[in-house]
Amino acid sequence: MISAALKKIPASVMPSNDVQGGMDTASAGNVADVWMNITGAETALAQMTAQQSGILAWSAAPTMQNIMAAMAGPVMEPGDRVFCAGFQSYPWAMAVNADTKNIACQYLGKISPDTVQSMTIEDIAACLTASPGGAMIVVAMHIENAKGWDDVRAVSAAAVKSENAALILVSSAVAAPKGAAVETLALSVVDQWQTAAAEMQMAISQVRDHGAIRVIACIDDVSAASAENAMIVAAGMNPSQWTAQVTESQMDAERALWAAWQAPEQTF
Repeated sequence: MISAALKKIPASVMPSNDVQGGMDTASAGNVADVWMNITGAETALAQMTAQQSGILAWSAAPTMQNIMAAMAGPVMEPGDRVFCAGFQSYPWAMAVNADTKNIACQYLGKISPDTVQSMTIEDIAACLTASPGGAMIVVAMHIENAKGWDDVRAVSAAAVKSENAALILVSSAVAAPKGAAVETLALSVVDQWQTAAAEMQMAISQVRDHGAIRVIACIDDVSAASAENAMIVAAGMNPSQWTAQVTESQMDAERALWAAWQAPEQTF
């Protein structure tokens, strides 16, 4: 189904399914930092929703998208474009070095989204077609049924046609169709998590540096608690250190939310 896209990857940078040793504790700690920033922003947006503030209705992103955004965050660069389909874009905004204040301002209607946006499949395909051969684009997609794989195919085809460097990251509740040329991330145990995080960062570097097109999916049912347990082990932290950093992150997010409420509206 998506083999045409994967054929565009130079042979020298085709993915390895056995990244040796995963990632070191410092790199895993960087992933954990992004995860805490994402969950802190999520807490702030949930608080905003509870207080019936903002012009956009907030809903939680799929846990798997939070995980993939955290894995990608340490190698994402300010200005990287991310199109999100099927969920709200705040985890990927955090991964691209946005801050909670700016994200909250978007939900309050005070500023407009920048390079990270939630879009329809049709709009994503149109954006890819409208900017052929441009800089790397990440397309993060969440699909709930088999029909969603048709959307993956449509986005992949648009990337191939426009010759855009694209990394298409899919979180899915259903397996890919038989015969689909889709790379997969396995996250059911800690060792797999470390390898998956290293693969994710390698994929971003390859797409950015070589103009490749890759489609990667995670179909595991991964809970936030199991992801955090894996991060604690991978980063060499103990539970008390983790709890302290999570608490600090949430306090930072609450301060950012207060700053967003006080911020002036942007003139459009």
